Amino acid sequence: MFEGANDMSEFLKIKVEGRTQTGKGANRRLRQTGMVPGVYYDAKGKNIAIKVPFVALSKMITAVGYSKVFEIEITAEGKTETMPCLIKEVHHHPLKSIYNHVDFFGVDLKEKVTVSIPVQVVGKAVGVTRGGRMGIFREAIEVECLPKDIPDALVLDVTNLDLGQSILIENVDFAEGVNAVFDDNFAVVGVIAPRAAAAVSDEDDEAGEEEEPKTE
Repeated sequence: MFEGANDMSEFLKIKVEGRTQTGKGANRRLRQTGMVPGVYYDAKGKNIAIKVPFVALSKMITAVGYSKVFEIEITAEGKTETMPCLIKEVHHHPLKSIYNHVDFFGVDLKEKVTVSIPVQVVGKAVGVTRGGRMGIFREAIEVECLPKDIPDALVLDVTNLDLGQSILIENVDFAEGVNAVFDDNFAVVGVIAPRAAAAVSDEDDEAGEEEEPKTE
C-alpha cells in the first residue's frame, strides 16, 4: 500500500510484509500474485526479506525515484516497524513490464548518505547557437548530504557556455550541506566545437559499421 504525506509526517509511506519463502520458484509465484520480492537492509546489519505490492512500488518509484527519503512500514513476525529509507536498486524483468526484485536501504536521518542524482540542463548555450553541440558528459553525479537535503537533481544553466567551454564538477555550487563526491575533477557538461563534434560523429559512425552483423 502507498500512502501520501500528511500532517503527521513529511514523508510518503509504503506498507510491505515480511516473507519467509525465498528462491526463484517462490519469487516467481509471488510475482504472479501482483507482489514484488525485495529486501530491506541498513548499515547496522538489519536484513529483512519482504514482499511489496507492485502497484504501490510503481507509485513510490514515480514519486521519489532513487534519491528521496520515504517511510517503509514492515509487518513481519507479528510486529510492525516504520523506518526511513531509500530505494537502492530495482531489477526489471527483461521482457515484461514488471519488477523482478527491489532493494530498500534504511537510513539514519541524522547521518549523511551518498546517493546518485540526475543531471538536468536548462537554457540554450551560446556555443550551440554558433554551431556547437551540447554535450552531457555525466547523466548523474554522486552527492553526500543528510537524507532530508538530497536534491532532486543537479540543475545546470548552460546559457553562457561558449564553444569549447564546460562546467567542471569542482565549480558547481550546491546547497548548504550538500557536497559532490569525486576523486578527480571532471566536466559535467560542455559545448563541443563543430570540428570536434564532427569527429565524434564520424567515430560513432565507424563504431556502428564495425558492430554491424555480417550477412551470408
